[in-house]
Amino acid sequence: MKSFEFNEFDAFAETVRDVDAVMTMQNPEHRVWKIKQTALEGLHVQLGQVGSGNIVEGQSWSDGILLYLPLSADVTYRVNGVTLGAEDFMVLDPSREFCIATKYAHDWCTVLLPQGDPSPDYGTHDVAWRATRELGGRFQYAVREILRASANSTYFADSVGAKVAAAQLQELASAILTKPKLSITVNSGRPRLSRKNVLQVCNEMIEARAGLPIRVADLIAATGVPERTLRQVFQDYFGMGPLRYLKLRQLNQVFAALRTADPKTTKVGDVLVANGIWEFGRFSSNYRRLFGENPSQTLRGSQAK
Repeated sequence: MKSFEFNEFDAFAETVRDVDAVMTMQNPEHRVWKIKQTALEGLHVQLGQVGSGNIVEGQSWSDGILLYLPLSADVTYRVNGVTLGAEDFMVLDPSREFCIATKYAHDWCTVLLPQGDPSPDYGTHDVAWRATRELGGRFQYAVREILRASANSTYFADSVGAKVAAAQLQELASAILTKPKLSITVNSGRPRLSRKNVLQVCNEMIEARAGLPIRVADLIAATGVPERTLRQVFQDYFGMGPLRYLKLRQLNQVFAALRTADPKTTKVGDVLVANGIWEFGRFSSNYRRLFGENPSQTLRGSQAK
């Protein structure tokens, strides 16, 4: 088993496997991020303990079905605009786009199930998938026990015990994924564009104008939906309005730029203005609140990386 503990969010984000995703941090509480990973009989198992809220936007890998189970009962998990309940999983069929948003520190576990012969055919699924409380509890217990066994046995991955554990985990997954689906209500209106398309148009504009300031009015003009609808879509997906999302994304982009810059040839101000920032004092205050250090400290720290 691999076990990692980080004091930096981006190092943790680079370690998460089975998805290609961009992770945006918000509301750090503990500033400690942990992840445990193991593999057995083609299954990948992960347990994440995240010391902050975050927004994860990306796509699942093409070689299997990924099951994501929230583990923190007091935290709201939003998946593609749907709020997951105590019995709900996120299910990502191969190469499926997704967005997970959490506001506070939280835990999660994932299992990647291989696709194709001799693996079972689990069919296709909605991203938000409801299990029973019993199945969810058994799944969570199995993941924790597999990771515990892996940590306490040098040869677990190649053992008979691993084969038995993998078979039982696949049985649980089959029970969850092949049963009749219980409905999960999506509480939102019906914009002229679908919620997914609204987000797609917004993301395309944000990517195309990387480093340039974007106003909420720009997103409204690009999507053609009313401001109220745009706010509701962002609230459903990210748990925040579009203005807050744009500011949070900008903060994370500046952090990434400072981390990779050469402090001998780069000034903090150069990075800020390149990202459309001119109110240095206000921005630095928000930056320090999110990352626990000033922009200049991040830049100086990049020299040691």
